[in-house]
Amino acid sequence: MKKFICIVLTVVLALSCMSAFAAEPLSSQEVGTTAQESITPFWVNTLSIIPSISGSAGTYSCSINGVSGTTKISATLVLYEKGWLGGYTEVARTSNTTYSASFFKSDSYSFSSGKTYKLEVSGAVTRNGYAEPVSATIEQKI
Repeated sequence: MKKFICIVLTVVLALSCMSAFAAEPLSSQEVGTTAQESITPFWVNTLSIIPSISGSAGTYSCSINGVSGTTKISATLVLYEKGWLGGYTEVARTSNTTYSASFFKSDSYSFSSGKTYKLEVSGAVTRNGYAEPVSATIEQKI
């Protein structure tokens, strides 16, 4: 009987230890990054993708640079305004395609002071027949 109780207790302890390792993932503070740092994805065709919101100039834009040999870059920029309940509503959209290794698209918008805006950019950078998907998002309070 004592042997059976020892075995049961050992199994229970082993299972309880295993579930402790299945806890939630580490936050950015626990892994050593801050909210100001960003993680740069690894791309094959793409050197950089830089979205921007300028409330003072009334513009939103994006610059994408491909590696040497890039033949086409296309992207769509979608601007969202944050509502008072925290949800986002699309307020503007623009897109463009260039047949070179450098892409830039800018459009104007009448930003409201005190509001938060999010710019999502998605597109593709093509080189040697491979269209690599790219994306970036920024959020900014005006």
